[in-house]
Amino acid sequence: MVVAVHHNGFGNQLFEYAFGRLWAAAAGSAFAAAKIEPREGPMSLKEPPNSGSGWGAFTEIFDPAALGDVQQLTKCAPLTPTLKEYDLNGTVLLAERPADTRRVRLDKQLARALQAADGGSDITCLKTIGYWQHYDLYAGMSGFLREALPLNRLKLSEEPGPDDIVVHARLRVVTSTRVEGGLLK
Repeated sequence: MVVAVHHNGFGNQLFEYAFGRLWAAAAGSAFAAAKIEPREGPMSLKEPPNSGSGWGAFTEIFDPAALGDVQQLTKCAPLTPTLKEYDLNGTVLLAERPADTRRVRLDKQLARALQAADGGSDITCLKTIGYWQHYDLYAGMSGFLREALPLNRLKLSEEPGPDDIVVHARLRVVTSTRVEGGLLK
């Protein structure tokens, strides 16, 4: 089973979902999406900011079927990266968060995950966590991902059409200051 662990804001969670869903499809595995548990935080054992509100938006917007086989989540062990529980009860973590890759390099994590996908190990659950915001991972997969993310019937003022692409853009306002003639401008 592949579990996409959702953390931080809604936009990040879309990438986290897509990566986990694609990995499960490639491995021929069951899939589930789940919000990060506080003990799975990278270092402080706290839930990362915006995880709850992002998960709330995700579960409100998308049909419950998008969450996958949540009944199977009990088969996966919780992970505490600070205690190095990367292999526990057949559960392994595939993470690109800096705190995790400092403990176990991503290439080693990936080798273990590929071994599990080939059926050559005792791993029964692969948890993915990270942002996975690399276009190459999703190129050509829009049709598959659109089917994997059915929308709830929300009361929207305007609904996307079957051929529409919706883009969420986030901007960070950067202000600059300069000193000119001893004055801050």
